[in-house]
Order: sequence, then structure tokens, then C-alpha cells
Amino acid sequence: MFKKRDAHILLTSFFQMYLILSLTIISSALVSSIVPPPVTNTPAGGYMELLSRTAGGQTFANTVPGQVFSAGKAIPPGTILQPGSAIQGGTLGGDSVGYTLAGEPVGPNVYAAEGQGATAVSTSTTASATGALVQGLFWGVALYAGIKMLGGMLGLGKGTTDALANAALVGGIAGGATKAAILYFRPETTAASQVNFLSGSFTPGQLGFGAGVVIAVIIFLVKYKDTKTKVVSYQCLPWEPALGGANCGECNKNSFQPCSEYRCKSLGQACELVNPGTSEEKCIWKSKQDVTSPTITPWEDALRPTGLRYVPLETRPNARGTRIVSANGDCLDAFTPLEFGITTNEQAQCKIDFRNGNLSTMQFFFGGSNYFVTNHTQRMKLPSGTADGLTLQNDGTFDLYVKCQDANGNTNEDVYVIEYCVKKGPDTTPPVIVDTSITSGSPVRFGANAVPLEVYTQEPAQCKWSRTSKPYDDMENRFTCASSPTQLNGDLSYTCAGNMTGVLDRAENQFYLRCQDYANNTMAQSYPFVLKGSQPLTILETSPNGTLYGATTTVPVTLGVKTDAGAEAGKASCYYSAPTTLGEPIKFFTTESFTHSQQVDVTAGFHQYSLLCVDAGGNTVNQTLNFTMVIDQQAPRVTRVYREEALKVVTNEAAECTYSLQGCTFGIDDGLKMQYIRPDVQNQHFVDWKSSLTYYVKCVDKYGNQPDPGECSVVVSPKQFVNATNI
Repeated sequence: MFKKRDAHILLTSFFQMYLILSLTIISSALVSSIVPPPVTNTPAGGYMELLSRTAGGQTFANTVPGQVFSAGKAIPPGTILQPGSAIQGGTLGGDSVGYTLAGEPVGPNVYAAEGQGATAVSTSTTASATGALVQGLFWGVALYAGIKMLGGMLGLGKGTTDALANAALVGGIAGGATKAAILYFRPETTAASQVNFLSGSFTPGQLGFGAGVVIAVIIFLVKYKDTKTKVVSYQCLPWEPALGGANCGECNKNSFQPCSEYRCKSLGQACELVNPGTSEEKCIWKSKQDVTSPTITPWEDALRPTGLRYVPLETRPNARGTRIVSANGDCLDAFTPLEFGITTNEQAQCKIDFRNGNLSTMQFFFGGSNYFVTNHTQRMKLPSGTADGLTLQNDGTFDLYVKCQDANGNTNEDVYVIEYCVKKGPDTTPPVIVDTSITSGSPVRFGANAVPLEVYTQEPAQCKWSRTSKPYDDMENRFTCASSPTQLNGDLSYTCAGNMTGVLDRAENQFYLRCQDYANNTMAQSYPFVLKGSQPLTILETSPNGTLYGATTTVPVTLGVKTDAGAEAGKASCYYSAPTTLGEPIKFFTTESFTHSQQVDVTAGFHQYSLLCVDAGGNTVNQTLNFTMVIDQQAPRVTRVYREEALKVVTNEAAECTYSLQGCTFGIDDGLKMQYIRPDVQNQHFVDWKSSLTYYVKCVDKYGNQPDPGECSVVVSPKQFVNATNI
């Protein structure tokens, strides 16, 4: 079937050939126009005598086209005899007229010597030009075929070979055309004539060769491309511990750090924690002597669509496997999405590929997962159509090769084969959009305008989008799509990438997508897709601020952030970093909401934290959090003691004071509590005064700082007050 893609390629080829032929004709005419007449010896003078008569009267040759001479009229010295001249009584055969001198044939560039006569005879300038053109075409085709045949043998790449072959073809044609143009437009010139060109003497053949070489070099430089296309697939997979268990014992060596199950498992796939929670808890290498590879069997419950079944595969030497068939044992219908699975008798990691090979070289993890599990499910799509000249046939038998390895690295040497066949049938199924890189309805960053999007289809296809639902051909915006059936991604689907432009902030942006496969099957309905424009994310408040106090060298402090607006009314994830923080910002322990908190340990001094919050639409907001930590490790000091109606004690900071009448050996909690003079002023304390008693006072601040055991903050006795109201 002749397709739009083929028509485009054919039209491009015709356009390129038109440009090449135009360049050849222009360059040939240019060279011929600047080539001067041949170099000859001009006699001192001469004239032409009547040598023959015709029925209509006398016939004279003429030296200049269109000029008539009488019989016996002298020819000016140096005049070249021109073919095609008009004469009295007729015309001498157009451009095919030559001359003979004194009865002997000569070329058209010979002068008539004085006293000699000339008679017209037949020659062919057109034949010489045609021969030169055919010769150039012959050499161009011969060189093209030779380079095409020998390029690969000489180690040249396809791009280099094609460029050289095309340059040789065009150069040969251009060289022949240049020589032909000189002979045609300069009929007095022969193939052996020497003509002046750029201060040198050359034959028409040499000029044609030079022009061909120059044009060939130009064509080579234009066509040559030193590029190679290679498809590279990336997969983001969970981290998995190394195979085996050679490092399991490392978990048991640190007596100060008990071996947890997590630490044990992280040291190797075959590591296992035994006797957990007891004094004999150890991390061991499980099944250290295991040298048997996993056993693979088909998984019935994973087979989809309904009606398919597995049958044993017994026809392959050195291979085990299964065949997937329809309910009646026939091949699958064309373009059927296929899902199947296998089970292993132990935890194993499996890979699958269209080609048999080592486990390390196989392309896909079974089901896209690198986990060591016993149940493995694979979803397979059968692509269709053609792309870049590559065709995945629907009618035929296809093989998938599977290999698995256990925790100790034992791999099945005999490959497990999953075979299926697909019925013949034209591709009448339109492509299906199975997923998108951004979930429809997701918010996007404020001010984004253009949002990158990937669309995933079950077969190679071309996709477009529009703001209204309309036919595929009418949609204005095109995605760039994977065109080859081999360009599968990790989910065994095909990727189209593009930008959704004109995204409005604070609005719901509606788009419609449609795809068409390479068999021209088009989606009947548009795929609706929505992006929600957002507003800037803001930070409402942060804490702590100002000056903080602590009583230890390191004080725990809780950082707090409140966010608002953005893509989801303030819901965000927040991170923090400080000058002492190494590496990337650290995510808050409590976040992904509107309030965020994280406890950090700080020391005395000024502290600054950089805060970063990000919401679901990609909106970000930054802010700096500053505070100062003051470390108080001194017990409260008594700055004043005086007596009025009661004994009053003033401390240098807010504190709680108690007293004893027996001495300083009491604990603060065991003493009698002194009262605050005012509830809101907690550094002024009082107690009833009795002149016969001695008061032993101890004070503690809110950080727990207090006098050492056996010491008091102050001791007050009656003898301290002598005719005075205070001390």
C-alpha cells in the first residue's frame, strides 16, 4: 500500500534530484561561457574564392553568421570560418557545416590562407556534445556502483559510502555536461583543442574533469553526515543487595550495635537473620552450598486474555519452555495484548528478551521488576505496521527467552522459551493510549506556560493534540514519537513526547489527544487530558524565631513551617539545610501537608536554616529561618535580700526557691516553698520572717540549674539585720 510517508520520501527525492540537475546545468553553462576561443595560428590575410555553383546560382561560404559576401570578396585577416553562415542562394546545413581547404577536409577552426579556396562539407558538432554527455553519465553510474559495492568491504560506514557514491554520480554527470556544453556552445572547439582558462591551456575534457571534481566535493560535503543512531534504554529500579552472602558475617562483628534484620538483608541476597531477639541472634549465609538454579514453570493465573492456555514445548533441544495458544490450540489473533507469567521454586530475579543470551546482556527484567520473588508477570503488546523500514510481522511464530537467577547467583544455563504465534491479518486496530507521564487532572507549576508530556501507546504511532476534540488530520500540534517496533520502553509500550503549550494559571486546561498508527488506523475518539493551572506557593510562618535558651551544650529544637496556596491549597513537601548540613536538603520528618516540623539539635550561638517547600504542581518557595540559642548552665544567683513585713529574696532570673531551717543538705523538692511577690514576676520571692530562725534558701531555674548538693543559694540569719531593713 502506498502511504503518505512513502509519498513524502518520493517527493523529497525528486526535489533533491531537481536541485542537483539545476546545479549541474548552471555550472556547465557558466564554465562554457567563460572559456575563450581555441588557441590557433592566424595567417596574415586571406580571401575566399568561388569553388562551386548551385542550380540557383553561385554559392559562397561566409565567415560570419548572417553576413553575405560577393564572389571574390576578400576575408579580413584573422577571421574564423563559421558553420551555419547565411549565403547568397541558401544556407549551408545549419550547425552541421564544416569546410575543406584546397580539397582536403579540415576542422572548423582552420583559416583560409591567401589565394586558397574553401568548399562546404558536412560535420556534426551536436554528435560530439552528445557523446561527451553520455560519457559523463557512464562514468558517474560506474563510480556510483563501484563505491556502493566496495564501501562496506573497505570499512566505510553507510553514511560515508552513500555520500561518496552520490558525489561520484553527480560529479561524473557534471563533468560530462561541462565538456558537452563547451563543444556545443563553442562549435569551433574540438575535443583536442587547447583553450585558455584561468591563465592555463586545457582541453574540454580536462575542464569537464575539473568541474566534475569540484561539484563532487561540494555534494560530498553537503551529503556527508558523521552521525550514528543508537537506542539507549534507561530503567529506574529499586536497589537490590549483592548476590550471595559473603558479607553476612560483617553484621555480627559490632557488639555495640546489634544486627537487625534490615542490616543483615542489606549485606547480601542470601543473608538471613536467625534466632532474632535472643542472645544467639546471628546473620548467616543461607543455603551457602546451593548450586542449583531456579526451576521455572508457567503460571496459569497470570495468562490473559481469557481463553488462552499453555501447552508443553517439546520440540527444542537444550531448551525448556511453553507455548501460548488459543482455546482451540490455534495462533493468537493479530494485535492482541498478551499477559503471561512464570513461577520459580525459590526467590529469583528474572529477565526476558527477544534474543537468547547471557543474563547480563538480556534487555528487560521480567515484568519490569528486579525484585527477587517467586511469581513473575509480564505484559506484552504486539506492535504492528511499519516504521523506518522495519516491520514486525503479524503472521508468524515468535520466541521470548527467559533466564532467572537465585540469591546465590545460580542461573539456568538451559534457556526457558515462551513461544507464541500470531495469525495473519491486516492491521485494522487503531492505537491505544495506555498511559501518560502526567496523570490527567494533575496540577502544574504557576507560570509554566509549556508543560512537557509523554504519551505511551501499545504500538508505534504518530500522535497529535488540540484544545478541542477534532479529527486527527485537523489537530494542530504534533508529538515526536518512537517510530521503530524495537524502541520499546520498560513497560513494553512506545513513547511520544511533546510540550503542552498555552497552559493558563489558576484554570483547568482541557486538551484532546489522538494517535494514528503506520497502517493509517486512527483513534475514533479523542483522549481527554487535563492540566490544572496553579498559583504561587507561599510560607505563612516559620518557627522558632528570636532568642532561645537552653541548659545543656546541645539543645533539641523543633523547626516549624506553615504553607498556603500553591497547587493544592498549601499542601507541600518541605526540606531544610544549614551551613553545617552536607549534601542535598533534608526532608522534614513531618511534612506533605500544610504544617511541617522537624526536630534538630543545636548548640549555643546564631543559627540559620534555608527552607525549601515544593507542591504537587512543581511550585517552590524558599525562606530563611534565623534564631539564636543561649545556653544557661548556671544556677540562679541571689542578687538582693531584704526584710520588710517578710523576708524577701531577689534572683537574677526567673526561678523557684525553697528553704529549710536545718541546713543546706536538703533537696529543693524537700524544702518549704517560698511565694512570689507577684505571680507575673518570678524572680522575687518572700516568706514570713521570724527573728529567731535562720533560713537556708535554694533556688532552681526553669532549666533545672541549682546549687550543688550541700550548698545554698543564700543563708539568712537574724544577726544579719541590725537596725536595717535590708542587706
